[in-house]
Amino acid sequence: MSGLIVSLTIVVLAAAGLFGLTVAGSRTCRAAHRNVAGCLTLLLGAAYFGLLWDRVLLSQIVPHANLIVLGNWFPFFAAVLAGLAWTGAAGRVRRYLNSGSLLAVGAWAVVYPLIGNAPDCDSRWQKDICLQTTPYSCSAASAATILKAHGIDASEAEMAELCLTRRGTNWMGLYRGLALKTEGTAWQPVVFETDASGLQARQAGPVILGTPGMACD
Repeated sequence: MSGLIVSLTIVVLAAAGLFGLTVAGSRTCRAAHRNVAGCLTLLLGAAYFGLLWDRVLLSQIVPHANLIVLGNWFPFFAAVLAGLAWTGAAGRVRRYLNSGSLLAVGAWAVVYPLIGNAPDCDSRWQKDICLQTTPYSCSAASAATILKAHGIDASEAEMAELCLTRRGTNWMGLYRGLALKTEGTAWQPVVFETDASGLQARQAGPVILGTPGMACD
């Protein structure tokens, strides 16, 4: 959990810095220039959402266990828009309302995957296969199974905690759990997109199949 706190702190400080820089840089700008800057920020945010967010490419750009936090750049776009709203709003109430709302949305975006508790898992194995014991821990059980296949002991409950399993598991959470469990070993998780023929061509060992953008129940 300490690693998550560090990652969250980095994101919060970076967003706060962007907010401060935007306020300082746009204070003397004309309204038209602020509007252009706001439109460009929205376009960049849309491009990030369409091309990177929840995509395999993100794990290659930010190859870190806490990708689910460090790869979430929505707070940065919200911080820039909040800075523009701060210098562009007329009146203190409107300034605090507009900027505060944008900052709140950015904060919610980054903490949302961490809210809640992992499901209460049992420990059931059928030989070397970890059996899913809750409706939401398919990915956690799969993670424990694939780790076992590589000589790393893990349980469904442990992986549910590390993978940030809630009502399902986001693939970035699954990546987190596997990355943490393989630290200091010869193994590391790799995320890739392929089809059935591509999977055969890779001659891969045990893999976990999923669909980016969806939670695995």
